[in-house]
Amino acid sequence: MRLNHNQISYIGEILFFTGLILILISWHFSYPIFMPGFDEIIFTQFHSLIWPGMILSLLGLFLTGYYSKRKIVKIICASIFPVILYVHFFYFSYIPTQDSGSAKAMFEIFHYTGINPVVEPYFHYPIFFTLNEVASQILGFNANNLAIIFFTLFGFLIALYIYLFISKTIENDTHQIAFLAIPIYFIATYTYLNYQWIPQTLALVFFLMLLILLFNKKKPEYKFLSIIIFTILVFTHLFIPVIYLIFLGIYAIKKKEFRNSFLLMGCIYTTVLIYYTTFYLPTIIEAFKESIYGFGKEYAINISRSLLEPKGILSQIISMVNRTIIPLTWIVLSIGSFIWFIKRKISLPAIALGITAGFYLGIGMFYSILGTRALQILCIPLLIGIGFFISKWKKPTLLLVTIIIILSIFGPMRSSYDEYQFQLNEEENACNFLANTIPVEKSTKIAMGGIHFGYFTKKFIFINVDKNDYNNSWALAPRTSEFYNVFNGSMKENEYILYNPNLHKEIISYGYTNKEVDIIKEKMLYNNNIIYVCGKTYILTGLPNISEK
Repeated sequence: MRLNHNQISYIGEILFFTGLILILISWHFSYPIFMPGFDEIIFTQFHSLIWPGMILSLLGLFLTGYYSKRKIVKIICASIFPVILYVHFFYFSYIPTQDSGSAKAMFEIFHYTGINPVVEPYFHYPIFFTLNEVASQILGFNANNLAIIFFTLFGFLIALYIYLFISKTIENDTHQIAFLAIPIYFIATYTYLNYQWIPQTLALVFFLMLLILLFNKKKPEYKFLSIIIFTILVFTHLFIPVIYLIFLGIYAIKKKEFRNSFLLMGCIYTTVLIYYTTFYLPTIIEAFKESIYGFGKEYAINISRSLLEPKGILSQIISMVNRTIIPLTWIVLSIGSFIWFIKRKISLPAIALGITAGFYLGIGMFYSILGTRALQILCIPLLIGIGFFISKWKKPTLLLVTIIIILSIFGPMRSSYDEYQFQLNEEENACNFLANTIPVEKSTKIAMGGIHFGYFTKKFIFINVDKNDYNNSWALAPRTSEFYNVFNGSMKENEYILYNPNLHKEIISYGYTNKEVDIIKEKMLYNNNIIYVCGKTYILTGLPNISEK
C-alpha cells in the first residue's frame, strides 16, 4: 500500500514525539554531566537512549515538515531542528560552548555595573547584556537559566530567518527547498556555526533579520524598521554590521534604490566606530598588528587539528563519518549552486551574499577571530543548490538528505566524546577564588584552560578595576606558546595553575602526549603546592621546575 503525503507526515509526528520521549528519559538519567577523570570520556555519561532519540526526532521533523502541505508546519519543524541537533548541550549544568565562561562573567558583572565600558569594553555594545539583564529582572532567572532560554531562541530564529530568506530567493518549490535547506545548513556548518549564548550569535540573528527585510524595503515602514534593526545590530557587535554593509553595498550596485539606505547605515556605523576608536585606538592597532603577523593562522590550525588521528576505535569511527558527511554536503551544495548560477537561476541577493561571504573568508586570513566563522554566511547562498538536485533527481536527493540527517548525530557525538569546553560550578568557584586572592602588585601568570580564560580575566579585572596594576596578570591558555613555558618552567612565588581533567584533555589536544601530561600532573599534585581544592579542580602555586624528569 502506497502512503500519501498526509500519512507520511503523521508517521513523522509519531517518530518525533517517540524520539523526544527517549531524549527526556536519557536526560533524566544523565543530567548533569559531571567532571570526568583524565582517563575517562564524557561520552559514556550520556544515557544511550539520547542517540536513537535524536535520530527518531530529527527524522520525524524531516518527514512531518517535508510532506505536510501547511506552510506553518514546515516552518515549525525547520525551526525546531537545531534545538534537537544540539540537544546534548542541555545535559550540562551550563551550556558548554567555547565562549560561555566569558559571557557568564560579563552577565554577572553587568548586573552590578550596567553600561560601564570602563569595567568591560564589550559594554560599548550593550544590547545583548541589557536584554539578559531585563529578562533576569522580570523572570528572576540566573545566568544558567537565561543561557538555556536564549540559546534555544537563537537557534529557533536562525533557522526561521534562513528558511524565509531561501524561500524568497527561489521560484519553484519555494517552501520545499527552503525546508530542506535548514537541516542541511545546520549539518554542514556544525563545526563552524557560532551558535552560542553570546553577543555574536544575537548579532547573527539581527543580520539574518535584515536580509529578510531587504525584500520588503519598497514600503517606507520596512525601510524605517531596517534602519532601527541595523542600529540595534551596531550596538550588539563590532564586526557583523560590517558584513551587512558589505552585502548591502554589493547589492546596491545593481539596485540603486538601496544606495541611500547603504549610505545612512554606513554613517551610523562610522559614527559609533569613531566613538569607540577614541577610547580604544591602541588596542585596535595592536589587534591589527597581531592579525598581520598571524596570516592564515586560524585556517592552518583548524586544518591541522582536523587531520589529527583520534584515539580509540569508537572515536575514529565517529570522526571518519564526520570527515565524510560534512565535506560531502558542502560538495553537493557547491555543485548545485554552480550549475544554477551558470543557468542564471541564482537571485541577486544570494549572489551578493556569496560574494560577501568570500570577502569575509579572505579577511579571516588576516584577522583570526573571524576565520572559519565566514562559512556560516557562505553556506546560506549555497543552500539554494539543493534545489537543482530536487528538480532533476527528486527521490535520490530525498534519500541522500535522509541519510545525511541520520548521520548528523555523529556531529554531537564527536563534540561530546571527550569534550573539555564546558564549565562546572567547581571551576567557576576556582576562578572566583583566584580573582579574589592573587596579588595584583606583581607580574603574575596564570595557566588555565581556554574555557576559563575569559571568565577569570573578566571577573579579575572587575574585582580589581580600581587598581592601576591589574593588567600585569596574564591568564594563559594552552593555545598560547607561553602557556607551556609557565607550565614547565620554574614558577615564581605568585604564579598559579588551575588544573583539572578538563585542562589535561585540552593540553593533549594542543600536542602533548598522555605520558608527558601525566608526569606534569604527578609533580604538580604531589609537591604540596595546592592552595585550593574543589571537586577535581586544583589551584597550585609556587611550583618547582617540573620539566625535570
